[in-house]
Amino acid sequence: MTDGQVNRREVHEWASTWVEEHDAAIADPMILNGLQYLHGFDLSYDPENPNVVRHGVGERYVHSDQEIADALARWESNCGLYDSDPAAYLRRAKERLTSWSPPTRKP
Repeated sequence: MTDGQVNRREVHEWASTWVEEHDAAIADPMILNGLQYLHGFDLSYDPENPNVVRHGVGERYVHSDQEIADALARWESNCGLYDSDPAAYLRRAKERLTSWSPPTRKP
């Protein structure tokens, strides 16, 4: 890590301490959300079972570098929205969750 970059596995290991062990201690929902993103960016398809995703196995990642950059940009934008009006942001998020329905599966 001489150029200031870390790999996905290192980021996952760092974030896992917070997400898996201390998430209840994080009061700010946007910080917890950001940590959850970081925790999951190392997900890859299991080489022995390509329908299964796991942390840090295989070389075929679920998320491309561009998808990670886009997700972090959305998170940063959402942090600004949250900071400007936390109650309204959380209300809108709850409304999105309650109106969501899973896609229908074709038989």
